[in-house]
Amino acid sequence: MKHFLKYSLLLSVLLTAAVLSACSAPADDAVETAGGTSAAQTEPAETEYVYPYPETGYGGEDFSILNMEDIYNMMSTMERYEVTGEALNDAIYNRNRLIEEKFDIALQETLVTDTWELKAVASEARTAIAAGDDEYDIMYIPMGGASPLITEGCFLNLREIDTIQFDKDWWNASFNDAITIKNTLYGAVGSANYMVQEGIRLLAYNYSILEDLGLEHPYDLVREGKWTMDAFNSYLTAAASLRGDDSIAWNKDGNVAYGYSHNQTSMESFLFSCGEMMMKNQGDTLSFDCGSDRFYNVIDKLAAVLTTEDAKVFQGMAGDDMDPNEGGYLYAFKTQRALFSQSEVCKFQIFREFDFDFGIVPYPKYDEAQESYISNTWYGTTCVHIPVTSADAEKTGHILDALSYESEVSVIPVYREITVENKGLRNEDSVEMLEIIANSLKPLYHSIFQIGVSLVDQISTSVWNNSGAASAVASNQTSIETELTKLLDAWFE
Repeated sequence: MKHFLKYSLLLSVLLTAAVLSACSAPADDAVETAGGTSAAQTEPAETEYVYPYPETGYGGEDFSILNMEDIYNMMSTMERYEVTGEALNDAIYNRNRLIEEKFDIALQETLVTDTWELKAVASEARTAIAAGDDEYDIMYIPMGGASPLITEGCFLNLREIDTIQFDKDWWNASFNDAITIKNTLYGAVGSANYMVQEGIRLLAYNYSILEDLGLEHPYDLVREGKWTMDAFNSYLTAAASLRGDDSIAWNKDGNVAYGYSHNQTSMESFLFSCGEMMMKNQGDTLSFDCGSDRFYNVIDKLAAVLTTEDAKVFQGMAGDDMDPNEGGYLYAFKTQRALFSQSEVCKFQIFREFDFDFGIVPYPKYDEAQESYISNTWYGTTCVHIPVTSADAEKTGHILDALSYESEVSVIPVYREITVENKGLRNEDSVEMLEIIANSLKPLYHSIFQIGVSLVDQISTSVWNNSGAASAVASNQTSIETELTKLLDAWFE
């Protein structure tokens, strides 16, 4: 996303350059105008964006936000009550006070503690909406818990609210467009709440191991669209080594070096990053999209690259990510036994305790012909909804949009810089990578709608076993198509 604070800097640079040019340019740099007079050749400066705040406010009334309490080390809460000197806290505090001043409102946040079942926030939302009052202006509900409420008609279509500027950079177009069907969007991802960013899945890698192996950092491959499964495989192959051990099996006192450390069994992030998302948004419908020639080529590629018998991949099956005995996948990364590791952004809090610097890249594309990278976030992170009980959807949309704008300008940049900081040093490349990854987010349809979860599990097993996935696709297709039809019928009822 572009950050509009850059514009004022750009304007300053251009004005300075214009002054210097006027003082030093020779006379023949002038050009003749239509009237025969001379005029300097100048380029128009790009002006700073000015957000369209209201001319009058709302008399100090409350603006109520239903939200999920922080969970699994992911920050969701949006209010901060004092300046502490901590950069991110203070950026959020200042954003909130600015919005209150601009709209003459008082932000009020109600937090609900949720669990892995993702039912508590959704239950509170359903109760409030059923009561028919306007208790909450906006609702941040976990994606995996909001789907039943959508089919019950609990939310407004955000695309019909003119004050929400979905074409602007403070809304995640990649995700929101992918979850919009028939120009209908009930839950959106924007910059006002950065929990979605906390749950982003990506690959982390160890700078020291990479440099010891004499390998180039993969940043340029990402920038050039060449970060593919084949490129990833070359790194894994270079890193994998028995290093004197008799077996590639995990031993906490062993020496085996692995190319990549993977958590448990799910292959969904690799499937999605390679462009096989199980379902396809065709604009007016969401259809089952699994079983093409390309799909089976991707399965074959994953099975060839993500192999355990040659130490290219360590499959950490421990329940505890940091278990040294059974081999937690993060423990393997922490102890510098793996070049790459599966990760989420929220795990960076742990990485700062490690004895090495780390970098991040998106999950790889299938091949260079694939148009773009595809990233995903945990389906328990939140989207924002406006309930059907809203008394003034346009006003609500305006405040929500402004919250997102001010977050994009002053909160998200601070968040990204702090998140990928290594030992107090700013990592410019990883800041850029995190932005690329965030801008390529797509919804995990099967997890959000709880349709086809079993098929993803079966496909993951087929990749690990290199056993093919045709039978799994064939046995699940009819039931998935039936469930999708029911979902969409209820969605647009």
